[in-house]
Amino acid sequence: KGFGHVIHLDSSGIISLSTQFIWKDSLLDLSWSEAQPELLITSAGDGTIQLWNIQQPHNAIRVYGGHLKEVYSVQWNQTRTGDNFISSSWDQTVKLWNVHRLNFVQSFDNHHHYVYESVWSPQIRDTFASVSGDGYLRLWNILSKQPTQVIRAHDAEILSCDWNKYNQYLIATAASDGLIRCWDIRNTTLPTIELPGHKYAVRRILFSPHYENVLVSTSYDFSTRDLLRKGGSAVDAAIATLLCMGVFHPQSMGLGGGCLINVYDHKRRKANVIDAREVAPSAAHESVYIANSHRTLSGGLAVAVPGELRGYWEAHTRYGILPWSDLVEPAIKMCREGITISRHLGDTLQAMRTRIELEPTLKEVFINRRTGEVYKHGETIIQADLAKTLQAIAHGGADALYTGKLAQHLIEDIRHFGGNMTLDDLKNYRAVFREAVRCEFRDGTVLHSTPPPGSGSVLAHILQVMDGFKITDECMASTKDAAIFAHRFAETLKFAFAQRSQLGDPAFVEIDEVVSKLMSKGYARAIRDKIRPDNVQSFSAYGLVLSNPDDSGTAHLSVLAPNGDAVAVTSSVNTWLGAGIRSRSTGIVLNNEMDDFSFPSITNHFGVPPSPTNFMRAGKRPQSSMCPSIFTNSKGDVVLVIGAAGGTKILSSISQAVIRTLWIGDTIKEAIDARRLHHQLLPNEIQLEEGFPEAISRKLRRMGHRAVVHAAKGSSVVAIHKHPDGSIHACADFRKDGSTAGY
Repeated sequence: KGFGHVIHLDSSGIISLSTQFIWKDSLLDLSWSEAQPELLITSAGDGTIQLWNIQQPHNAIRVYGGHLKEVYSVQWNQTRTGDNFISSSWDQTVKLWNVHRLNFVQSFDNHHHYVYESVWSPQIRDTFASVSGDGYLRLWNILSKQPTQVIRAHDAEILSCDWNKYNQYLIATAASDGLIRCWDIRNTTLPTIELPGHKYAVRRILFSPHYENVLVSTSYDFSTRDLLRKGGSAVDAAIATLLCMGVFHPQSMGLGGGCLINVYDHKRRKANVIDAREVAPSAAHESVYIANSHRTLSGGLAVAVPGELRGYWEAHTRYGILPWSDLVEPAIKMCREGITISRHLGDTLQAMRTRIELEPTLKEVFINRRTGEVYKHGETIIQADLAKTLQAIAHGGADALYTGKLAQHLIEDIRHFGGNMTLDDLKNYRAVFREAVRCEFRDGTVLHSTPPPGSGSVLAHILQVMDGFKITDECMASTKDAAIFAHRFAETLKFAFAQRSQLGDPAFVEIDEVVSKLMSKGYARAIRDKIRPDNVQSFSAYGLVLSNPDDSGTAHLSVLAPNGDAVAVTSSVNTWLGAGIRSRSTGIVLNNEMDDFSFPSITNHFGVPPSPTNFMRAGKRPQSSMCPSIFTNSKGDVVLVIGAAGGTKILSSISQAVIRTLWIGDTIKEAIDARRLHHQLLPNEIQLEEGFPEAISRKLRRMGHRAVVHAAKGSSVVAIHKHPDGSIHACADFRKDGSTAGY
């Protein structure tokens, strides 16, 4: 539903709600009548326009229909004798209306993209301007179907425009490129002025009615700091931001995937994990995938039951403060009003171009209709179907997606792609509330991380082994010292990944002994004793070797609240764009987490047999490298909130960032920026990030390591570090688009 409010401000400064009106769909814009002060019009997401009398607000006086999609803006003629108004729609038209007629008077169809706004000239009779996602500003006279002027105003989608109230020739435009430009319509070769300064898309501009040279603008920003300012909890901020991240990074995460949420309650000095990993559908059978292993990667059979939204809901139920709908609203706005394509998303879409072009449900969203190409960095993308889904979720909570009409539509879409998921699979899904694994190190620092099917116990083992080497800044004092550190770390990773292959969903396999071993200081000491100081060992020396599939693309969020609470969340749809399909009715990109399971008789490309603990079973969660983690000091205060995206490299990336920050003394930015190494036993090679010091890599080769330089950016770490002096430093990895916010 859409709600409208008329607010009354009396002479004493008291604000009160004088009128409320309700429409069946979201209300996107409104405009007062200049001639009759009790009348206003609103535009709605169902393509209609409503006329209201605020003295009788229970029902709309008239409902005007004619647009085929959402009506994004509406404006009454600004003359006191005018009965005309104009509307702009995502159906790529502007329509002229007379308030006394239900049908539009004229349609202006010269646009080639969504029309975001149309504005009457306050001085030139019967003239209005419109702006569109095609980058053009158009001027119109209502007596003609063709524009009187067409101006290429931006190389990006234009979201807003406004006429100057004092200079009839001056008009301003604002676009998704973050720029505001002013134009003299008598000479439009170049803008009269360009105003940079916004980091994100500029949503709205308005000239002052009082001063000729004053212009105001509004832009997008992430919701984290605003929700914390409102008194929201760390979990509130995390949920709102995750929903926005799903809009910004649909290739990596979203409602069609799953997540692990690690919450530290400072008052109780305790961390718990909400496991919202996907589960195998009840009708899933391994024989289907053994016959054709590609079915785990793409199409309906690759989709596991998504847990993302159930995880958010569980977290909000336990830790939330603000109303649920407040957390969803920013993501709805971003879907409707458009987000600027990040460099990472643009690169991903380009890499996936062929797949997108061949799949209609992806093509509808990720192909720019103006250019015929996949959206590029800096362009604006609208996700209207997802906006409607989020609107339903804002009012109905998680049940809206798991038990309502949306659930039925989602299942129908998945089955259309050959999937076997049922409505009961969605209805029966539950996020699991677990205790975090806990590990203390020699300096009193405590790790709180994710139990299986997450890999927090593996992270704890890696750090315990390395902690015993008594690491300080002297470990990096010389090339020789740095090479010894790198060798020890690589060897530790090899032992750790051998054990990781024995983990799985604790509801299906007995893994307590493996987890206890990984958390044991005695076992860490035994592994440390096995590591030779200057050379590698035979492959079999590292322990039982079974293969688990490499998990893939993810996204991570870290939050630290003023009260000392912290949240670390890692979310994923698995590989880029998941199963390569999108639910048309909900706008949700669907995961391919079935590929994270192991399957009998399918050996990997190194000839290694699969891990039985990770075999697929109906209702089972696949093993994951995700390990969103929180570190506290001996007093129980948070010192580091950290996590990463990037499949199996998550473990090595987090470990190196933690060691550098907490034990070597690097700043969090230095720790994250430093070039990394990775080893997962299979393949039996050290993967060195491009830019890794050549002198160290030469020494590693002399020790017997097969060192290979990888040009790919690998894992991306996001962290917040609270320094002993009380200062707080946040860093988002340069390897992938990210941002930080605080207040």
